[in-house]
Amino acid sequence: MACQVSTELKPYDLLLLIKQIEDNLGRKPSFRNAARIIDIDILFYDDAIIKIDGLVIPHPRLVERAFVLIPLAEIAPNLIHPELGKSITELANDVTPWDGVYSFNKEVLKCINYP
Repeated sequence: MACQVSTELKPYDLLLLIKQIEDNLGRKPSFRNAARIIDIDILFYDDAIIKIDGLVIPHPRLVERAFVLIPLAEIAPNLIHPELGKSITELANDVTPWDGVYSFNKEVLKCINYP
């Protein structure tokens, strides 16, 4: 799932808030890519490029992940990756594999017999 939010928080303050939300929802510290109850990432922050300890924006691995790009393309297809100069739609079309990633639209809902 992807969502777009507006905030007056600075990027690092937003990260601290997200970590607090994850903690409140029961996330426990673990190793990288471990299964977790909740995982909230900051993918972009306007067109900022930020590389500080504990925070990298744009998210460094989003271009490798169909499960990130496909939902993001549904809400921000024309958003341009500030480092790569490509739209989210272009990045989504380039990523593989799509296994287990589905676009949330009426056609998909018909395929799964949703009322």
